[in-house]
Amino acid sequence: MRDPVLYNLQITDNKLTVTNQYGKMFSITVPANGEIYQRYKRVPVTEDRNPFRFVHYEMIGNVKTGKLEIWLGHCVYKLNLY
Repeated sequence: MRDPVLYNLQITDNKLTVTNQYGKMFSITVPANGEIYQRYKRVPVTEDRNPFRFVHYEMIGNVKTGKLEIWLGHCVYKLNLY
């Protein structure tokens, strides 16, 4: 499964902000140890398998080390930011 939406992750001071071409997805304060577990959703687009349902995700990992995973159902996207 491929997500048709492109994402931008920005880290400023101790805040992680995730946006896409439709706007801001979420913004969270990153704790001192860098570990995050954030659930979020995005609006459906016509390229989705079900274009009438919000798509739910979980972002898990450590922002400070740059090792993050994005879970979409049983699929996982592994990110290495640095």
